[in-house]
Amino acid sequence: MDLFLRQKWLDPRLNYTPPNDGTDGSIVITGEAYNKVWIPDTYFPNVKSALFHTLTVPNRFLRLYPNGTILLSLR
Repeated sequence: MDLFLRQKWLDPRLNYTPPNDGTDGSIVITGEAYNKVWIPDTYFPNVKSALFHTLTVPNRFLRLYPNGTILLSLR
């Protein structure tokens, strides 16, 4: 089974003033910056075994909103 795991949380330390360009002001975090963002350690109780799908390029998406809300999507 393939699973898309989406998590959303608020980290007020990452809030910022968005540009006034008519968009929602969110930023997609990639590369080295991705590794510097704190991500909760998620686990599934009572799981017998689990594996992350291995690819040549990680299948992950991280978006930061002006109020410090973070959206993480993993496959």
